[in-house]
Amino acid sequence: MKERPCVYVVLTFGYGGHVPTYHNLFLRGVMVSGVEVVSACGWNPEVSAASESWRKAGLNIDRLRLPVIPVMKTEIAARSAFRFLNWLPMRDRVWKALREVGFLRTRRARQRWRDTVQAIHSVEAMYPGSKLHVLITYIDEYLAPGVSPAEVDRMMPCDWSCFYINAERNDLSLQQRARRAGWEQFMRAKTCRAIGVLDADSAVLLTRNIGAENVVQFPDVVDLTLPDLNDEIAAEIHRRSNGRTVLGLVGQITPRKNLEMFVEMTKLCHSDRYFFAVVGECEQMQFPKAIREWLVKGQRGELGNVFVSPRRVAGDSRFNAVCAACDILFAAYRDFRGSSNVIGKAAAFRKPIIVGRGYQMEQIVRKWGTGVAIDERMAAQGASALDSIVEAVSNVNGPLKLDYAGYLRSISMEAFGQSVLRLVGLDGD
Repeated sequence: MKERPCVYVVLTFGYGGHVPTYHNLFLRGVMVSGVEVVSACGWNPEVSAASESWRKAGLNIDRLRLPVIPVMKTEIAARSAFRFLNWLPMRDRVWKALREVGFLRTRRARQRWRDTVQAIHSVEAMYPGSKLHVLITYIDEYLAPGVSPAEVDRMMPCDWSCFYINAERNDLSLQQRARRAGWEQFMRAKTCRAIGVLDADSAVLLTRNIGAENVVQFPDVVDLTLPDLNDEIAAEIHRRSNGRTVLGLVGQITPRKNLEMFVEMTKLCHSDRYFFAVVGECEQMQFPKAIREWLVKGQRGELGNVFVSPRRVAGDSRFNAVCAACDILFAAYRDFRGSSNVIGKAAAFRKPIIVGRGYQMEQIVRKWGTGVAIDERMAAQGASALDSIVEAVSNVNGPLKLDYAGYLRSISMEAFGQSVLRLVGLDGD
């Protein structure tokens, strides 16, 4: 009997932060095999714009499909409506607390599985008679107590693999770790063929805790789409900075990004030498009143050494343009133990970076000499780091070896692509 043709579906529920970036990276990783690929998400117009840049870079995108999937459009609409609650004080803490309530989380996870199955059926209608393999790029959205492997097997109409973005748990208590292990049990489903993670410790934990047989470790790669040379935000940063050294805080701006210390640095540093840019989606009610007022003044241009654009930067070409417009990037996040793709963006555009001391990003910048680590609670150290970086960059024999190329080789798209093919079973093994 002739084997049915296989269609690979890259499926993502959830939005914001690095989620769209990973969706696009997985699409590219699967497409290199020349197979039929479907992008199943609620923001395919953005994917379409990104795919044109891939075409220009020489990637064949003729077998990429970008359908409108009704259940995924509903997902984006629901999340947009939720943003209207941003005015509610303590909204973020209330939302996070509700997410931790077991029965509510379980109910939400089961609905997520039902929505996933509905999305798969939409794709099946496009390819009658074909075999599907689904790659769920943000399995974090499905974590919950009480969802068993057998239950998932009964629901899922095809094999699937997944990518677990926040598998790392060094910042969790023992009780939280035990609870997380229970939430992960559904990944033991027979239909689950492989699990992707970003660090070796997480791979070991998953293998030990749930008996996962095929855990694939990924490099923390970055999308190096060429910057949009016409990006308005990047142009405004160049204009407003007027030759001053620009320190950029970019991406989704939450309290963990340490905006409060960043604000203190703007007051400590010489305004005639340094300029500060805050760019990215920012839910302002998460911050104290003083920080919210500072953000409003920055938006209005009332602070001579500050630029603020609190809206999401759509698309990697625009995001990369903003990173390229900065001279130094800020990633001294609060109690942040993992890595961030901002450190890769910094290396890609040859920008030194300031990171927090004592965590994984410090190990990276020390190994490759691409930045400075500070105590993320000491604004004075951040101000001193700016001075030391400017001095080091101007001195070829300085303390920073700035081995951007070496770091980029360790997280190359080629290495990421090989991991993608292993994850979906296209590596030939």
